[in-house]
Amino acid sequence: MLFRQLKGRESQIRIILNKADNLATQDLMRVYGALFWSLAPLINVTEPPRVYVSSFWPYDYAPDTSRDLFKREEISLLEDLNQVIENRMENKVAFIRQHGIRVRIHGLLVDRYVQTFKEKMSYFSDPELVFKEIVDDPDKFYIFKSILAKTNISKFDLPNRDAYRDFFGVNPVTNFKPLTAQCSYMGGCLLEKIEKAITNELPALLSSINSGKQPGLTSCEATGCGEKPKNRYRKN
Repeated sequence: MLFRQLKGRESQIRIILNKADNLATQDLMRVYGALFWSLAPLINVTEPPRVYVSSFWPYDYAPDTSRDLFKREEISLLEDLNQVIENRMENKVAFIRQHGIRVRIHGLLVDRYVQTFKEKMSYFSDPELVFKEIVDDPDKFYIFKSILAKTNISKFDLPNRDAYRDFFGVNPVTNFKPLTAQCSYMGGCLLEKIEKAITNELPALLSSINSGKQPGLTSCEATGCGEKPKNRYRKN
């Protein structure tokens, strides 16, 4: 269940094997191999997730263990955490842009449903029957194809067609106005503002964030701090 929720985010998974100094080297290798054997059918990616092997607590490692390996793994984990902190703004901007794309697609689809409904309605038509025909078979009225044809949208970004049957079951189509009705002389159009944010403003913000970084360097190397991240809680 957990890995299904993480689908598409496999590259962000990190695994920690803690208290590794309690095991002999041979036993530790067995645990490591068994871990990946169990994960193989759950994570469908070519590159396995990063695993950190050490003992993450404020005490010295047990004697006769791989102290150098554990120390390097601890430093690698701290560097990884530092990188996550540095990238949080970049990830936030990317998330907002992706959400903006979904909002734009949803607005265009709802607008297309509204337009089709108005086109098919006549004086003697039953509104419920007309819209039921549209929402039951949107491909017949080219709802989704028209969105792909008129806008720069990937077919992989389109939501499930059945979702709009449920959506309009709760929100009647008569409650919505065309997108053109959302435009004003002074304020402009809401959809144009979203388009501008997606295509210009958010990418520019992302570029300004990335311009302050040197790719391939850790946080200490970029700032010149001259030392590796240190576990402040470990007693040396």
